[in-house]
Amino acid sequence: MSTRSSIAYAEDFHFFHDLVDDEEGAVYLQLRGSGLDFSASPDSITIRIPPAVWETIRGKAAVSLDFATKTDEEIQALVETHVDERLAEVAAETNERAREWQKIAGSLVYGHADDPREEQVRQGVEHYKAKRAQQQAVIERMALHKAI
Repeated sequence: MSTRSSIAYAEDFHFFHDLVDDEEGAVYLQLRGSGLDFSASPDSITIRIPPAVWETIRGKAAVSLDFATKTDEEIQALVETHVDERLAEVAAETNERAREWQKIAGSLVYGHADDPREEQVRQGVEHYKAKRAQQQAVIERMALHKAI
């Protein structure tokens, strides 16, 4: 007879309490499958997480899903607003050194501020649509995992 009390499970993980563990609130996470960075056996790892650690992680490890439900139109409008604000800030800056820094700020998402506006918008839209796809994949994956 198992002493595990399941909290949530799926094919690739099992999150549970061990009923014989005398530290109340301790949880365990067992991961199964390939692609694990390390393992206690060839196909799984079980981690005991003390209550204080779990509460700390739980309070801090929220997944951001802010783009998951945004439409293409909402992403387009958001990016256009960001790019226009960015270009206005660069144009308004009177200190040349500060202006050069502002041109670089946001370049990972939009490209360089000297790039044409349309190119910055295109890159921004592409970035946020990819972010949306990643967040939607997280939601789909979460739907596969049953809470008990």
